[in-house]
Amino acid sequence: MPPFLLVLLALGLPVSLASASVESLIERANTLKLSDSREWHRTVQYEPKKWGGFESLADDPRYFMSEDGATNPQAELEATIRAFYQPVIEDHLKREVITIRENPSQELLEEEAKLPQHPICQFPARLNLLKSVLNWDGADLPKISCNRFKHFKDRLSPGGVSLVFSSFFLGSPSSTFGHTLLRIHNSGLPTTQVAGQTTRSELLDTGVNYAANPTVTNPILYAFFGLAGLFPGTFTAVPYYLKVREYNDHESRDLWSYRLNLSPQEVERLVELLWEVGSTHYDYYYFTENCATQMLNILDAAAPRLNLRAQIPYYVIPSATVHALFAQPGLVLERGYRPSVRREFYHRYGNLKPQQIQALDALIERKPTDQALAPLTDTEKVETLDTWSDYIEFIHGDAIKKEQSDALILKRESLVERSKIRLKSAPLGMPQPELEAPERAHGVRRFQLSSGYSDRFKGFVSIDWRFAMHDMTDATPGYPLNTQVEFFTVKGTVYWDRPNFELEQLRIFAIQSLTPINRFEKPKSYVADLRYIRTTDADYTGNQRSGRAEMNVGGGYTIPILSDRYAVGAMGEIAAQYSAQFLGSNVRLAAGPRAYALLNFSHHWKWLMEYKPEWRLLSSSSYHWTASTEMKYSFGKSFATSANYLHSRQEERSSLAIQWYF
Repeated sequence: MPPFLLVLLALGLPVSLASASVESLIERANTLKLSDSREWHRTVQYEPKKWGGFESLADDPRYFMSEDGATNPQAELEATIRAFYQPVIEDHLKREVITIRENPSQELLEEEAKLPQHPICQFPARLNLLKSVLNWDGADLPKISCNRFKHFKDRLSPGGVSLVFSSFFLGSPSSTFGHTLLRIHNSGLPTTQVAGQTTRSELLDTGVNYAANPTVTNPILYAFFGLAGLFPGTFTAVPYYLKVREYNDHESRDLWSYRLNLSPQEVERLVELLWEVGSTHYDYYYFTENCATQMLNILDAAAPRLNLRAQIPYYVIPSATVHALFAQPGLVLERGYRPSVRREFYHRYGNLKPQQIQALDALIERKPTDQALAPLTDTEKVETLDTWSDYIEFIHGDAIKKEQSDALILKRESLVERSKIRLKSAPLGMPQPELEAPERAHGVRRFQLSSGYSDRFKGFVSIDWRFAMHDMTDATPGYPLNTQVEFFTVKGTVYWDRPNFELEQLRIFAIQSLTPINRFEKPKSYVADLRYIRTTDADYTGNQRSGRAEMNVGGGYTIPILSDRYAVGAMGEIAAQYSAQFLGSNVRLAAGPRAYALLNFSHHWKWLMEYKPEWRLLSSSSYHWTASTEMKYSFGKSFATSANYLHSRQEERSSLAIQWYF
C-alpha cells in the first residue's frame, strides 16, 4: 500500500473520503475559476507576461508546488491543494521546534534550513484563501502544529501597518532613489500621554525590508548587476530600531512613516503573506523589481480592494510608493516623521546660547568635560551634552558601529557625563519639515518641449523625455537641496536649416551633489555623468555637429553664501570621449575645472550658472570652453518653464522650454 494511504489510515481518515475531498476541492476551485482570480494571482505574485500568460515574481523553485507553477496558475492551484494533504513526516515536526528554542545554535539553524517544511505551515495565506473562497474548514487536513509561524506572528503582535520611506542618500548607489519598507505595529506596546496626545514608541515594532544581497561594492558594477537582475533579493523582518539605527543614525536619513487604513483581517493576511515570501528569493532588478515594487505588491495581495501597483508605471522609484498611497483615497490615516541624527544636531545647535556653543566647541576639541561645562547651569549642561552626543553620532556614524573604536568610546563618555545630571531632557520640539515630505515631490518622469535659436543653425525645436527623476533646477519639495539624480534622458532636435530629426542626447545617468561645507562637515561635491551627445566641435571634420560618447567624473567643494540656498563652488573634472568623427584619434581625454553658482530664490525658482574651460589630449583642438545658465520656475508639482543660454567656443544658442512632470 502506498505510504500516503497508510498515513491517511493512521490519521483515522477513510481513504475514499480524503481522496474525494481533494478532488472535490479542486473541482470547486475550477468551477469558481479561482486560478484566474485577482486574489490567487496576487497571493502567488503572478504578473502578466508581455506576450501572454503569467509568471510569478518569485524565483525559488521551492516556492511552487507544481513543476511549472511559476508560469501556470492553474497547475499551481491544483498542486497546492494536493500538497496540503501531504503526510506529516518526522522532518516536518523537527523543523517546527528549532527556531522557537531559546538561543538555538547556528548549527541547529543550519540544520533547520535543510529540513522540508509542510505546505500547511509554509503557505498559511494560500490555505486561508482557499478556506475562505471554497467555504471549507480544512477539518480533514493532516494535523500539524505550525509553531514557527505562530512564533513569528506572536513576535510581530500585529496591530497595524505603516509604509516607511527613508529619504535619498547619495552616499550609496543602492539608496540613491531612497528606500521603502513596512513597519508592523506591535499591539502589545504601551501608550503614553504627551502634551495631551496618546503616543507610543515605535522602536520595538518590526521593520519588514526587501533588499538586494549585493555581491559587489563598485558603483558601476552595482548599477550593471542591479539592472541585469544579477542580485538575489530577499525579505527580512527585524526589530524596527535596527532600521532606525541604520538609516537615521548611521546614514543621517530622515524617516517618513505613513500609517495605513487596513482592517484587522487585512493586517492578518499581510503577516501570512510576509511569512510565505520569507522562504523564497527574487531576482532583484533596480527599476522594476525593487523594494517599492515588492511593498506595493504585498499590500495589494493583503488587501485586494487596493490597486497600488497600477498607480505607477512599469518601472518604480521608491519615492513613487508614497504617491501611490495618496492616489488611493482614505488609505493614509496619518503621517509620522523621525528626523535623522544630523538634523537633530543642527536643530539643537541652533537653539544653543553663545556660552553653550563655546562649551560645545571645547568638548569637540576634547578639553576636560568639567572645565568645558563649568560656566553653565544644569539645564544648559543637559542641552549642551545632548547636542554633543548627537554630534558624535552623525560625524562618526560609520566608526561608531565598530567595537572599541575611538568614536564609540567617545559616545559612551558623553552618555556617562549626561547621566551625572539628573534632569530630564526637554522635548526636541522639532516640527515636521512640511516641504520635504515625499508626497510633495514632483513626478519622477518629465517631458520637455523647447524652442530656440542657434547662431550656426538658426531656429530649432527639441523634445526630451526623462525616465527619472530630478535635476538641480527642479522644484525642491520632496527632494534634497542641491542634488541631481537623472537616469535615461532622451532628447531629439529638428533644426530649420537642416530639417531632419537628430538624436541630440542620450544620457544614461547623471548624479551630482553640491552640498555646501560648514564648520562641522566638509562634504565633497561630486559629479558622474555617462551620455551620448551631439554637439558642434572644432575636432569634428568641417567643424560640424556630430555625436560622441563620454564619461565625465569630478570632485570639489561648494561654499554657502549666507545659507545653503545660495552656493558657489568649483570642482576638477576629467572625461573620456569617443567618436568615429574625431580628427586623428577616435578617443580623446579632457580635463579642466568647472565653476558654478546655484541660487535657490525659493523652492520653485532656481538659477544655475556654470563656466567650464577644458584642455584636451589626443585631439586636434587642444582647448575648449563653455559658459551656460538656466533659470527655471516651477508651477506646483506638475509644470515648469525654463530659459537656457549656452555660449561655447563654436556656438551660441538660447532656448525657452516648458516641462511636464508625471
